[in-house]
Parts: sequence; structure tokens; C-alpha cells
Amino acid sequence: LKEKERYDAAAAQFAAGLERSLQIGDAGKIALGRLEFGNLALIRGDYAESERQLGESLRGFESAGQTWGIVLALDLLGYLSCHVPDVELARTRFRRALQTALKGKLYPFATNVAAGIALWLVRTGHPEQAVELLSFTRHHPATERHTLNHRVAPLLAELERRLPPASFAVAVERGKELDWNALTDVLDQPA
Repeated sequence: LKEKERYDAAAAQFAAGLERSLQIGDAGKIALGRLEFGNLALIRGDYAESERQLGESLRGFESAGQTWGIVLALDLLGYLSCHVPDVELARTRFRRALQTALKGKLYPFATNVAAGIALWLVRTGHPEQAVELLSFTRHHPATERHTLNHRVAPLLAELERRLPPASFAVAVERGKELDWNALTDVLDQPA
């Protein structure tokens, strides 16, 4: 019940912010409001609503020319596609998010996307490669605490339980040697 109340309170705050943004016609802020609603719907498991809100958010960020917002929307759409699941669509969305982040030198956003690609790797049956990407992300200096706490640590803990200890340890070490090119190459492998 407490969690539902928190989501309802967050939704009310997002609605108020979105209404103000709509009144002043700020496309970027409208897109950010849609992003928040889309993320909330994703957390709640309402995938159709999440797809709608995140799609509108992406279009809004594109029209506003806000690269960081485009990356965030594509990243969340990639996560959504992993949950639906539609791994090919997830791959497409994560690839575009990573390319956009790297082109704009938005490395904290790119490490967040790398954690999403790790989830995609798990969903496509490549858990050791996922550990490599998570290790890369965990050790990259641009990785933000939120990415570490909410994306990297939980998935890494799950994979540590699932994989043999030696395989896990070797994958962690290999991940420390990765670079951005290796991440883009991962997205080109068969799912």
C-alpha cells in the first residue's frame, strides 16, 4: 500500500509539472514530463502506457533538439522492450541511445545505456557478456551513483548468484578492459 501511495504522489507531482509545461508550451519540459510518466508506467508494469508516454517524450525531445532527453527516452524504451519482451526492438533502441550519447560526449548517459545493454544481453542468453558490460560500467569514471545503485548493482548481484564463481570473476576482469567500441560491437552480434 505504501508503494502505491508513493507512486500516486509521484504521478500527482508529474501531472502538476506537466500541466504547467503545457500552459507555457515548453516542448522540452513537456517531453520531460512524458518521460517521467513513461518511467512510472514502466515501473508499474503498464507497458502500453509506458510505450505511449515514452514515444511522445522521444518525439518532444527530438523537436526540442535536446540530445540528453533523446538518450534518456531511447534508453527507457530499450528497457521497456526488454520487459515486453521484444529483444530486437530493444537492441535498436539501445544502439541508437548509445550512438547518440557517444556522439554528444554524454558519457554518464552512455554508461546508463551500457547497463541497459547488459539487461538485453541477459534477455538474449549472454549473461557472461552482461557481467562484462556491468563491470565496465561499474569501473567507468563517468558512471553516476544512480546508475550504479539502481541498474548495475542489482543485475550484477543477480548474475553473481546465477553464474559459476570462476566464470563470473573472469567476466568481471574482462569487463575492466572494455572500451566504447566493444559496447557497440556487442549490439551487432546475433541475439
